[in-house]
Amino acid sequence: MAIPVSPETRQQVEVIKREFPELRVNVRLVHPENLHLTLKFLGDTDEKIVPAISKTITEIASKIRRFEYVCEGVGCFPNNRNPRILWLGVTRGFDEIKELSGQIEAGLQTFGYLPERRGFQPHLTIGRIKNPQRKIDDLENFLKYEFISTINRVENVIFYESNLTAGGAIYTRLAVFNLK
Repeated sequence: MAIPVSPETRQQVEVIKREFPELRVNVRLVHPENLHLTLKFLGDTDEKIVPAISKTITEIASKIRRFEYVCEGVGCFPNNRNPRILWLGVTRGFDEIKELSGQIEAGLQTFGYLPERRGFQPHLTIGRIKNPQRKIDDLENFLKYEFISTINRVENVIFYESNLTAGGAIYTRLAVFNLK
């Protein structure tokens, strides 16, 4: 389950890719057309329960008002010394995203999906480290990068199917759930 990213945010990620070409050596950067803010990762899902999951998410989404979030700042998880994920931060809209994610997570427990142990931290993944043992060229400069704030309007939640390929993940929309 995810929420969309604005064209302006996608453009800014393209700028990062141009500004830091050295990152590509050890970072698998997300293609801008694949960018989305994940609310809940489901993993392998039995196709038989997709309609019931969709009904649950429809009910949740219909009770939550549309909102905006702002992407601002860059960082990495779990920390700067041992990065695994490069991300864009979320400022305004942070609480709304957490609430939406929490509602979805609670609704999906009915289907056996366990809550995240680490707690949900709204962010936009822009890259994954290929080999954590290797140094990431230009990481220090990336972490100092002043990302131009972008506004992202949230009008719906998207149920994606992801298929991993050698060239990266391919995302297919299974359903779109409109917010109130």
